[in-house]
Amino acid sequence: MKRRRGLTGRLLTFWAALLAVAVVRPVPALANARSQALYAKGLIPFHAGRWDDAYRFFDEAVGADPEDALAVYYRGLTEARRGLAEPAVTDIQLALRLWPDLPGAPLDLGVLYFNAEQYDQAEPWLQRAYQQPWSRFVAALFMGVSRLRRGDNAGAHQFLSEAATDPELRPAAEYYDALALFREGQAQAARERLTLLQTEHPDTEVGRAAAEYLQTGAVPPAAPVPLAAGARRWSAYGNLAFEYDSNVGLAPNDVGIQRSRSYGRQSDGRAVLGFGGGYRVVDNDQVSATLSYGFSQSLHVNLNAYDLQGHQVRLDVATPPRPWFQLGLSGWYDFYALNYQTFYQEGVGVPWVTLFEGRVSATQFYYRFRSRDYFRGPLDPFLDGYNNAVGLRQYALLGAEDRVLDVGYQFDDEDPISRNGNDFQYQGHQFDVRVQGDLGQIAHATGGYLFHLMQGDFANSRNVSGFVRRDAQHQFVIRFERPVAAHVIANLTYLGTINVSNTDEFSYDRNIVSVGVGIQF
Repeated sequence: MKRRRGLTGRLLTFWAALLAVAVVRPVPALANARSQALYAKGLIPFHAGRWDDAYRFFDEAVGADPEDALAVYYRGLTEARRGLAEPAVTDIQLALRLWPDLPGAPLDLGVLYFNAEQYDQAEPWLQRAYQQPWSRFVAALFMGVSRLRRGDNAGAHQFLSEAATDPELRPAAEYYDALALFREGQAQAARERLTLLQTEHPDTEVGRAAAEYLQTGAVPPAAPVPLAAGARRWSAYGNLAFEYDSNVGLAPNDVGIQRSRSYGRQSDGRAVLGFGGGYRVVDNDQVSATLSYGFSQSLHVNLNAYDLQGHQVRLDVATPPRPWFQLGLSGWYDFYALNYQTFYQEGVGVPWVTLFEGRVSATQFYYRFRSRDYFRGPLDPFLDGYNNAVGLRQYALLGAEDRVLDVGYQFDDEDPISRNGNDFQYQGHQFDVRVQGDLGQIAHATGGYLFHLMQGDFANSRNVSGFVRRDAQHQFVIRFERPVAAHVIANLTYLGTINVSNTDEFSYDRNIVSVGVGIQF
């Protein structure tokens, strides 16, 4: 027991130190609640490319708190996308005065001056961005093109060669490097490179620009420049929560169909740690793909044998949203250790299609396949098997971007591999509804209800009357989130479960209350 308390103590000390760094590091004073709420609302239309709507929210956020650096910064980015270069420069420079280490801002200023053909003004900002690892290669590309346009072919080759080491930037870097070769009189080498670009990227801006140059010898007015200013390919998160669980579960995916009086049925408190991140490995006008990893660890106060550690590797692939539809595929692999011993693994694949109905609603259809494998008892081999599900989900805005209603239906079929799992084989119908939105300036709230009806396929051995098992599960969730510092969000969550079964052994209630804090980048 001493070892466990020591591990918990070290975990809490680590997170306390991490949060202290996040809060006391040199960032601007925390914006007021109204500014934060408006800024958060503005991010939704911003990432959807609705610049006018985004500008309105960011402008109101700046009006609520003129020293909110992030609101000022994003207002500047939105002005840039609306073609208002001078106000954009003014806002981003102001954001940097409010927050001197604001990530991404030097690159954005350099690109704005570059687009205005003010290369001397762009140079110091691009040099500053070049010193930062997350923006080095993009800055190298713009510095190379800047050198090219000012007649410095040797400098152009140097920076464009470095930019070409980034797979996403390589086509554009090689295009401009070919132009530098033309200017140096190396026409044959330049034509070979442009011909290769035209062949390998025929339906992209780079390929079309290469073809036009080969035909006319002129640089197209809209020469290829990848990555919008301020774009970021990576994301990261961390969270720490303290929970009370009235009915501790033995395993992940802990639904009523797999619980019985033999497993768990004890209350306890625990700390839950999680962290992870993602990287967009592909992002072009045809498809985007994001690879991510997540880690989780629970540490119980008393039920140490229930400590669960999880690892997830995930890939999400999607086409860009078209006017009326979007296609995607998500897949992930989960591995769990129970009390630090190998316990469980699963693989899941979900192809989906979303149909857009104007700007206020959408319908998503999906198929889900899951393969589940427990390595040891008491759940092996009873719950090893496959689950196939088909479903649809309807989304609708309730008068504002931050108020969303979604309703879903899913049919699923659980098929255990072993005959020992007949007690857990079923066909199910699931209905759920969720509403989320802001509660004024207090918090962002989510409320949801789920009903899952599961009908067994065989007479259940745990029922003395030999009935086919039938479960009706109800789940309730209420969650509140509120920003407390830059990138730091506090949360409070309640999750309730009531499972009613005609096989008494499987009837149970469960209540979880969680208080936590998360860091997002």
